[in-house]
Amino acid sequence: MASLNPVARRLPDRALKNYRTIVPHPVRAVTVETKFLLLSDSIATGTQRLSDYLYIWQTPDRRTIAVSDTQDPNKTASTIIHTSDDAFQKDVIESDTPVLVDFWAEWCGPCKMIAPVLDEIATDYEGRVRVVKHNVDDSRQTPSKYGVRSIPTLLLFKNGNVEWQKVGVVSKTEIAGILEDAL
Repeated sequence: MASLNPVARRLPDRALKNYRTIVPHPVRAVTVETKFLLLSDSIATGTQRLSDYLYIWQTPDRRTIAVSDTQDPNKTASTIIHTSDDAFQKDVIESDTPVLVDFWAEWCGPCKMIAPVLDEIATDYEGRVRVVKHNVDDSRQTPSKYGVRSIPTLLLFKNGNVEWQKVGVVSKTEIAGILEDAL
């Protein structure tokens, strides 16, 4: 994902009732994906307006997402690549830089816990290490090829080979140490 393009300045209040038609994700999924705090219960009780928190953006592949207006989405969203079985060779194996791959799924609680850590890693190591996310529900061939049986699973590739593997939630400190050794 190279960049995000704004398709609307603000989500108008009148669009709240049609929110799911504008953004094809429930609020919780959008906030998890973009790593911005948005309390669903505040919206449900009407104590705060959704438009106070969100901008609507569109990715280059025409997928529409909502992101917080408190942070530039290009900083975090553009540093993580979402790959598939078809693109894995190009995105990971043929990369000139080390690649940290996160095998994950939307329903996975521990995957949601590690996502903010990976955002920080992607920002901290931008240009030196690529961070790639691979959804195991959407593309099953690659996880099978690399023996991924539990998620989240992190694999570090260097020169097309697996250099490190870890299953479960991993601290930023541990990941940073592994990446420093790989560089």
